Amino acid sequence: MEKKMMNRQLNRERNYVIDGNVVRNAEVAPKRTPKTPVRRELTPAQKREVRRENRQHRVSYRENENAFTMSVPYVIFLTVAVVCVVCLCIKFLEINSEISAVKGNISGLEDNIDALAAQNDSLDYEINAYVDVEYIQKVAKEELGMVNACEEQIRTYKSTDSEFMQQYGDIPKN
Repeated sequence: MEKKMMNRQLNRERNYVIDGNVVRNAEVAPKRTPKTPVRRELTPAQKREVRRENRQHRVSYRENENAFTMSVPYVIFLTVAVVCVVCLCIKFLEINSEISAVKGNISGLEDNIDALAAQNDSLDYEINAYVDVEYIQKVAKEELGMVNACEEQIRTYKSTDSEFMQQYGDIPKN
């Protein structure tokens, strides 16, 4: 590493530039001289104009600086507003979580209702399966002394409703 640096320094001193694998003579670059700013003399009117512009810049800088300052009541108002907004956000999140919990509870209760309805249907089916019409007729005839209705006791009525009939008066005894 040190050898490379020495070679570079030697090449600079000899004004050589290494480009690829070919060594060429380089043109000697002119020495740079720092440029000094040229000061021109200003007339008194130009000097007054420059002073006036500088004064305007200072005034506008102070105005901009004052524009960003805040009074104590304004800071208190902003602090109260931020605290209120934060409290409202927290309350919103609490209410949102409560709503989610209630929705989950409702879903669980609906599942419970569906399970109970299915259980109720199965029990109803089992009860109806145990009903033996022949056994009921036998008990009614033998133990309770009931008899089957004969043809003259049966009266038929024409009804527009096929499933339900309301009785508004006594059945005639013809």
